[in-house]
Amino acid sequence: MKAYNYTIFEWLTDKYGKKWQKDVRKDVEGFDKWVMYQEAIPYLLCDPKPTFNGGTDEDFYLWVVNHMEIEGNYKVSGSVAVNVLLSEEGEILDVDDIAEKDYYPLTNAFIDAVMKSSQWTPARYDGKPCKVKLTIQADIDYR
Repeated sequence: MKAYNYTIFEWLTDKYGKKWQKDVRKDVEGFDKWVMYQEAIPYLLCDPKPTFNGGTDEDFYLWVVNHMEIEGNYKVSGSVAVNVLLSEEGEILDVDDIAEKDYYPLTNAFIDAVMKSSQWTPARYDGKPCKVKLTIQADIDYR
């Protein structure tokens, strides 16, 4: 339902701009999260980009994989793709699964690890700290 609503939100925005948003019910599935992400600056437009513990994107990926905890005796592998929303202060506001195929134990463990990560160095856009959206994709073999 959320994915369907996102498609509708995009269509409404293309057709009417932002003015339709004040008339929509606030309990519509996914609306609040969609608005949050619309206000964020895309990762590639930030200068400087946000960093985790002063490291690279690869350092963050390794940190997440090392902090994943999968409950049960699952032997899984697969692709994980998530959107991460960082605040102007570098705090994680939201992590949203965007993968087409869900490997629930793997995806949930990945999201939980991302949510546990410490504060990031904030991104900047036009010289000001900004809310930023970044996408993290990973192929994980948890066997």
